[in-house]
Amino acid sequence: RGIAAVLTSAVKRLADQRTGGLILLESEVPVAEHSNLGITLNGAVSEPLLLSLFDHHSPGHDGAVLIRGSKVVSFGLHLPLSRSSLSGRLGTRHAAALGISERTDCLVICVSEEDGGISLARFGELRQLDADALDTEIANFYGNIGEPSKSWLDLIIKPALTGAVALLISLISVNIY
Repeated sequence: RGIAAVLTSAVKRLADQRTGGLILLESEVPVAEHSNLGITLNGAVSEPLLLSLFDHHSPGHDGAVLIRGSKVVSFGLHLPLSRSSLSGRLGTRHAAALGISERTDCLVICVSEEDGGISLARFGELRQLDADALDTEIANFYGNIGEPSKSWLDLIIKPALTGAVALLISLISVNIY
């Protein structure tokens, strides 16, 4: 599955469980210039990893998760709150999503633990959306900055294995008929 599908699925589960979440997809402007470093992780983006990082027993569950390319770089980040007058009407998580989006070009996904709503912040604007629209936004984001680079496994091993299986199936079918 692509990164957009993985992120969308994880965010949908967080929303369904009413587990708060704050996910930053870094672009050109480094997030580290505007936040603490959080807890370093450098793990592959996966649904189980994201769900565990926002679990209430996780040490950094109230902070943000930073994704750079296809890696979860760190978690438990504390972000600056928005300077906007709108932030006074927002919860802390949403004010932080808006705040980091005012200072960087990252795409920020925010899940409300109160109502399970999904919001997206970018360039100082915050809006609610559903999972389908989120999937499109993430795909567009990666389309604009370039899909995270694929590993040698994706580029060489998987296609070779697929070809070998296809060859084996064709040889078996020839021997059957």
